[in-house]
Amino acid sequence: MTKKRMSSGLAFRPERELQVFREMALKGEHLSGTAMAGHGWEFTPGEKEDVIFDMTTEADADEEFFAMCKEAGWTHVLSLSDTHIFKAAPGTVALHTDDELEAEVLESRRNMFAKSSAVAAVIFIAVFLLISNVNWPNIIEVVLGVATIFVVVYTWLPLIGFQFKLIKARKKLEE
Repeated sequence: MTKKRMSSGLAFRPERELQVFREMALKGEHLSGTAMAGHGWEFTPGEKEDVIFDMTTEADADEEFFAMCKEAGWTHVLSLSDTHIFKAAPGTVALHTDDELEAEVLESRRNMFAKSSAVAAVIFIAVFLLISNVNWPNIIEVVLGVATIFVVVYTWLPLIGFQFKLIKARKKLEE
C-alpha cells in the first residue's frame, strides 16, 4: 500500500524534502511519484535502503544526461518537468558541486517564475478591473476571483522561494 506525505515545497525547502525521501527510504518506503495534486509525495513499500537524495534542474535532459549521472553513482528516481530527483549511496559526490553553476540554475528558475508571475499579475489586475466594472452575478465574480488568486499564489510563492535561495547562493559565492 502506498503512503502519501505532504510536501513543504521544492522551491522553499528542497533540503528538507530530500531528507524526508532519505528517512522514508530508511524505513523501506521509496519515492515513487507525486500525490495530492502535486502538493505531496507518494511512497511505495520495499526493502529498507540507506541512500541519500539530490536534485538538479536540466531543461534538456536526455539519455546522455542521465547516463552521466549514473556514471557518477546517482540513480534516477523521478522527474517533475525539468527537475530531476536522484538517489545514491551515502558519501557519493553531490550532483552540484559548483556553487556558480548552482547560482545559474537558481537564477534560471527564478526568471522562469518571474515571467509567469508577471503574466499572473496582469491577469489578476484585468480580472479585478472586470469585476469592478461589469455587473456579473456574484458566483461568477467569486469564481473568477478565486481562480486568479490561485494563479497568483502558484506563481508568486515559488518566485519568492527561488529569489531567496538565489540571494543565499550569491552570498555564498562572495565568501
